[in-house]
Amino acid sequence: MTSSRRLSLLCGLFYSFSAQAVDLQTIYQWAVMQDPTFAAADANRLSTREAYPQALANLLPNLSGSATEERATGSNSASTTTSFARMKNQSISLQQPLINVAHWTKLQQSLHTRTQAEATFEAARQDLIMRVATQYFSILKAQDALTFATSQRKAFMHQLEQTKQRFEVGIVAITDVYDAQASLDNSIALVVSAHNDLANEYEKMRQITGSPVEEVAQVSDELPLLSPDPNDEEAWIDMAEQNNPALQASREIRNIAKSNIWTQRSAHLPTLTAVAQLNHGTTTPGRLSVDGTSKTYGVSANWNIISGGSVLSLTRQARADYLAADQNYEAIYRQTISQTHQAYRGMLTGAQEVRSLKQAVISNERALDATQAAYDVGTRTIVDVLTAETNLLQAQKNYAAARYNMILQYLTLKQQSGILSPSDILEVNQWLAS
Repeated sequence: MTSSRRLSLLCGLFYSFSAQAVDLQTIYQWAVMQDPTFAAADANRLSTREAYPQALANLLPNLSGSATEERATGSNSASTTTSFARMKNQSISLQQPLINVAHWTKLQQSLHTRTQAEATFEAARQDLIMRVATQYFSILKAQDALTFATSQRKAFMHQLEQTKQRFEVGIVAITDVYDAQASLDNSIALVVSAHNDLANEYEKMRQITGSPVEEVAQVSDELPLLSPDPNDEEAWIDMAEQNNPALQASREIRNIAKSNIWTQRSAHLPTLTAVAQLNHGTTTPGRLSVDGTSKTYGVSANWNIISGGSVLSLTRQARADYLAADQNYEAIYRQTISQTHQAYRGMLTGAQEVRSLKQAVISNERALDATQAAYDVGTRTIVDVLTAETNLLQAQKNYAAARYNMILQYLTLKQQSGILSPSDILEVNQWLAS
C-alpha cells in the first residue's frame, strides 16, 4: 500500500470516528499502518532475509566476460616507416566451487539468520499489540482518574454548600466549614492534575498511531471474569518454551554464533574450484590479420597454510561470541519463564481481585449512605461524610483498574506463550461498550 493510500485511509478512519469514541480494533489498525517501530522491524526483516540468497550465490556458478582492444605503433632508426598493430581480445570465464567449507557454513548461518529475522519480526508484531493495548487502558485509567476527581470535586462542593447552610442556622461549627473547604480545594487540584495526565496519555497513543485520538470506548459492564485456558501452568510454560518469538530469535542467534566458529576455522582448509575459459584474440599487424582461439579448463586448488595467526584469532573470537550468545539465550529463557509464571498467577488472582473490588464498591456505597444518615441526625461529622465519599470513589477507581489489569494479564500470558495475535484484539474489542 502506498503512503498516499495509507494517508487517505487514515484520514477517512479518523474523520469517521472523530465524533465518537474510537475502539481498540480501530486504533490497532492505525498502529499497524503508521507505527515507526513496527515499520522498522518489517524493513529489518526484509533486509535480513537477503542473507540466504547472498550465501547461496557463493555456491553457484560464476560466469564473467571481458573484452579489450589495444593499438601499438613503433619505428626504428633504420627506416622512417611507422608500423602499427591492433589487438583485440574477448574472453569468457566460468567458475564453479567444488569444495569450500566456509561457503557451506555461511549458507547454514544464513538459514539461521532468516529464521531469526522472522522470529524477531513476530516478536515486534506481538509487542505492537501489547503496546497498543497497554496504552489504550492507560488512557481509560487516566479517564477514570479524571472522572473520579471531577465527581469528588462535585461531592465536596455539594457538602460545602450544605455545611455552610447548617453553620448559618447554628447546627454545625465553623470547623466543619473549614474541613469541607479544604477537601474541595484539594479536589480541584486533583482535577487539574488529572486533566494533564489524560492529555499526556493521549499524546503517547498518538506516537504509536500517528493520528490523534479524542476519546476511546469504555469497557462494558458485562466484561467476563477471565481465567487461563488451559488451567495448567506447566502447559503455558511449554508453550512459552516452544513459541515465544523473542526466545526463538535468541536461540537462532546462538546457532549463528556456533556456525561462525566453523566459518572462521575453515579458512585454513583447502578449497577446490572448477575453471573453464574461452579466449578469442585478433591481431592486425599492418594489413595482415591473425585470429586465435583458445580453450582452457581444469581445477584450481587453494590452501591458506599460514595467515599470520589471524585465522586462529578469529576462531577464538568466534568461540567467545558463542559463549556470550549462549548466556544471553539463558538470560532470555529465564526471563520468559519467569514472566510466564507471573502472568499465569496474575490471571488467577485477577478475577478474584475484580470480584472482591466489586463487592468493595457495594460496601462503600452502603457505608456512605449510613454515614450520610448519621450525619443528618448529628451523630457523625462532615469529615466522616467526606471520608466516606472519598472511599467510595477510590473503590470505584480500583475496581475499574483491576478490570483493565485483568485484560492486560490475559494478553501478557498469551504474549509470553507466543500465541498473541490480532484475533485477540478482536476478542478484547468485543468487551468494549458500543
